[in-house]
Amino acid sequence: MKEKQNEFEIKYNDLSKKYQQTNHDNDTLRSRVKTIQQKFDYLNTEYNTIIEQNRQYEQNQFNDKTHYNEEIKQIKNNYEQEKYEKLQKDKIIEQLNEKILFEQNQNNKIQQELIQLKQELKTIHSKYDTLQVELLELREAKNNEPIIIESSHPLPPSTTTRLMRSKRSAHEEVALICLSLLLKFLNFYIGYTR
Repeated sequence: MKEKQNEFEIKYNDLSKKYQQTNHDNDTLRSRVKTIQQKFDYLNTEYNTIIEQNRQYEQNQFNDKTHYNEEIKQIKNNYEQEKYEKLQKDKIIEQLNEKILFEQNQNNKIQQELIQLKQELKTIHSKYDTLQVELLELREAKNNEPIIIESSHPLPPSTTTRLMRSKRSAHEEVALICLSLLLKFLNFYIGYTR
């Protein structure tokens, strides 16, 4: 009986040791599970943080790309607009240059006509002065002219009569030149004031 009791005690002690060892192992395992759980939670949090950062990064990349595309589109539109405006300005400059050239040509023509008119005016003044001298000579000759009695025979025209006729035609020529010059001047003035 004592042997049985010893045997029981040994078994009990063995079981007790095993139980304590098992408790100890369980505690160790719980501690390890807790540590692993903490590591898992930490890694899971870090993973979720990284996933969120990646999502945010991708969103930022998408936003940046959209923004850059809009900027590129705006720059292209601005470039096209500036190109169109430059073409319009170039056309206006070309038209203005053509107008300036036309005006310069017109001005040159007017200058030439003015020079010609001045020359013609000098000529007319010269002829007028000559006619004035001749008119004075005629008046002097008329005052000194003897009284002529008409005869039944036609006499050849005297030198004075011929001279008077030539003077009259010269006066008519000067009057025509003056009229022509006046018309040219009026045309020139009307053309210039337009």
